[in-house]
Amino acid sequence: MELLETQEFYVCDGDELLDGDCIKLPLKFRGKKDSALIIRDRGKVRAFHNLCVHMPRTLDCESHSVFDFEKQQLRCSMHGIVYSSETGESLSEICRGKKLTSIRIIEQDNKILIRDKRVARL
Repeated sequence: MELLETQEFYVCDGDELLDGDCIKLPLKFRGKKDSALIIRDRGKVRAFHNLCVHMPRTLDCESHSVFDFEKQQLRCSMHGIVYSSETGESLSEICRGKKLTSIRIIEQDNKILIRDKRVARL
């Protein structure tokens, strides 16, 4: 069985990403120029491919903010599709059952690192 090499690269120091913050990170996803959203939600760091499941648009295509007003959920700026910031699952009826693609991310020794074989630096 062949083991695939996992890409790992530094995003930022952990204390640079506060609760409710989001970093849009340009990168290659599955070999194509793209972006990811790196968020800290209720203390936990998460990353999602920046692509709405409703239409092929980035979540921040019309606004720099991707969190709802309470900073509890993610929200697409084009049509308002709402996603769980914990799982990426759509909470909007129109896209029920679909979810954002998560990207493997870790936080260790105050460093936030992407560790996902589908992702590479630009």
